[in-house]
Amino acid sequence: SAGLLTTRLERADGPVHLNLQARGSLSTPVLTGDLVAGPVVAGLPGLPAMTDVTLRARLADDVVEVAEARGVYAGAAWQARGHVPVSMVAPALSARTIPADIAVTATGLTPAVLEGVLDPATLSELGGTVDLSLTASAPSLALDQVRGALVFDRLDLQAAGLRVAQRTPT
Repeated sequence: SAGLLTTRLERADGPVHLNLQARGSLSTPVLTGDLVAGPVVAGLPGLPAMTDVTLRARLADDVVEVAEARGVYAGAAWQARGHVPVSMVAPALSARTIPADIAVTATGLTPAVLEGVLDPATLSELGGTVDLSLTASAPSLALDQVRGALVFDRLDLQAAGLRVAQRTPT
């Protein structure tokens, strides 16, 4: 839900190393830097904690390049990489306009990832495992500008006694 995007972290624990350099003038600063975090444990209110979170990112040429992001949530492993232009999230800091790109994979998704989102009675009727891959590109934060592909690499679900099993990735 949209509320998850605006919810603040309830807890976080782990090492974070930031190396940031600034040059230029106060009116037109040029920032570069590296961020390395992990392993970190983090959680949102009412949801399972995300564990083993690691992140390696670099800021250069007004673009944040995420070389690696990964973690475990409710037993499912995820990893991501991509880049986001600074202008997309802080237009006053940069005029560079390139699309943001992201690639995410998640393996071992079970109904446990919906704990805290769905009520326990509904969760008890669900079973199975899903692996998926997502690639997306967007020139802005406008949802109607996002283009991408979602592939179910494995889909084996059960809901209310009905089983759905995929034969090939879709």
